[in-house]
Amino acid sequence: MNTNKDKSLDQQRHQIEKLMKNPSKPVAAPLKPPAPTIAAPPEFDKRLKGSVAGAGSDVFYTYRAAKKKEEARLRLMDDEVAKLRSKEEFEAKKLELKKKDEAKTSKNRLRRLKKKKAKEMFEKEKGKEKVAEKVEGVSSNHEGHAKDADKDGK
Repeated sequence: MNTNKDKSLDQQRHQIEKLMKNPSKPVAAPLKPPAPTIAAPPEFDKRLKGSVAGAGSDVFYTYRAAKKKEEARLRLMDDEVAKLRSKEEFEAKKLELKKKDEAKTSKNRLRRLKKKKAKEMFEKEKGKEKVAEKVEGVSSNHEGHAKDADKDGK
């Protein structure tokens, strides 16, 4: 009953089998259709009266076809302008966000560096205090030894 459906399935199966015979062979994928281009403005026939009084019924179809072509051409031009405008807006917004992110990043970087320097200074001061304590401890020990030596000498 579904002969058309069966035929299409057979065609697809045949195509897949044909592709799978040699899997190393590259497959030509269909390319994206080309973007519509803007045609040159049409040459209007001056003899056509258009959709006004006095135009014959045979002229109306020619007029309507010319009008559709011109509207399509204008629509393509408007679409192209809209795409360019949206692309420019996107780039401007992207640049603005990038500047904003860079400013925030640099602010945080400065904050980290400041904190790191403060920590290094603290560690340096702490190290100096330890050295000073050791020096004081050593000098007091030497004084203590000198006092002990004096006691022993007396």
